[in-house]
Amino acid sequence: MQYFTSDQMWLYFAFLEFVMPILNDFNVMFQAGESMIGYLHTEMVRLLRKMMGKFVTTSTITAQSDITKVDFRCTDNQHDNTRIAVGMKVREFLSDNDDLPPQTVNNFFSTVREFYCTMTETMIKKFPFQDKVLRGISFLNPLSKNKLSPDEVISLSDRFLNYNQQETSQLEDEAAEYILTPLCDLPAFDQDTPSLNQFWTSIGNLKLPSGKQQFQHLFALSKVVLALPHSNADTERTFSMLKKIQSDPRDNLADKTIHSLLSVKINNPTDCHQYKPEPELVKAAKSACALYKQSLS
Repeated sequence: MQYFTSDQMWLYFAFLEFVMPILNDFNVMFQAGESMIGYLHTEMVRLLRKMMGKFVTTSTITAQSDITKVDFRCTDNQHDNTRIAVGMKVREFLSDNDDLPPQTVNNFFSTVREFYCTMTETMIKKFPFQDKVLRGISFLNPLSKNKLSPDEVISLSDRFLNYNQQETSQLEDEAAEYILTPLCDLPAFDQDTPSLNQFWTSIGNLKLPSGKQQFQHLFALSKVVLALPHSNADTERTFSMLKKIQSDPRDNLADKTIHSLLSVKINNPTDCHQYKPEPELVKAAKSACALYKQSLS
């Protein structure tokens, strides 16, 4: 108990309270039901840069074009104890308790550095920063399109579309046009509530004066890529729905019935009391009930 009430332990918990929301925000972002695959590569890089900026000097980070190559372990590239990010609570506590043993303070900052270094190493090892497919998929985000080349978009067609040479050439032209088109000339993209699905639906509706679809092949590619899962959140949500459908009193439901109920639940997100079935569905249901009553009589 004495260990948990020590000043050093308080410092550790105050530091974790400061740093953990950065990781939690990234995790929550990719639990969204909306397709987020187009943000994944950009947000991974942003998270690594943000975390590295907590303990590595700005000049060291900006000197490397590839952030995964930054020598963050070198102490000469790190902030000193007065500038390393530990949170306001920690700084205020250290200021109000300047009589703390130097060993306690030094141990704390040494642990913080090791925490930052280990976390950064783990991110670089586990996150697919060098994945060319994932980087190419970021074309879905119109705010990141200028960082890509048409070739990076074209490489996706080899993986996701069975295009011939002519179709690939048309896709290349459309990708170049999309990248070069100013944002103001593309469909509106609300940065406060960004929806890649809505944006690319609008892209698919763009027409040339001739009536031809402006981004026909690029839109086809976007539909395939937007269907890729960005995390296992949807799978976990499906399991939760399944538990509510196939409860103990209903454990004899047929697979076909379960599949149908899940399909309705997933594809119709409105509340049940707001659902208005089509007249044809109501008619079919009434007919089925009438046939069932006849069979009983």
